Amino acid sequence: CQKLADQRKAEGKDITVPQLDPSKFDPRNYTDKTPKPVKVKGLTTVSYDLVGRTDVVLEVPAYMCKGQGKVVVRVAVGRTGEVTKAELDAARSTTTDDCMVGNALSSASSARFSSSSSSPQPQRGIITYVFLAQ
Repeated sequence: CQKLADQRKAEGKDITVPQLDPSKFDPRNYTDKTPKPVKVKGLTTVSYDLVGRTDVVLEVPAYMCKGQGKVVVRVAVGRTGEVTKAELDAARSTTTDDCMVGNALSSASSARFSSSSSSPQPQRGIITYVFLAQ
């Protein structure tokens, strides 16, 4: 690669690669955040604890995992109802299976709740996913 670069430079055909501004190429600017319908297979229940809020979008993750267990996800919800942070609460969960945890975190991250101008910023709560064996 260096030999080719030296040859181009000697011929006056030097190539300059432009520096890209990484702030303009944030994947969040290009990913679709529109909630998508989910086909549910198996038994999964979802409940949440956010005082004064109702769910607008709360997907029940499709059951594609082996086994069963409860996954508790701690969430931070902004006043507009958007989940700004979702993380596993391992102490309250009965499983750490990657498949179940991944599906629960994905569902929690895309959840939307009713807006509330009087709620704390952010409002903290939990979403509980119970995956039952098929």
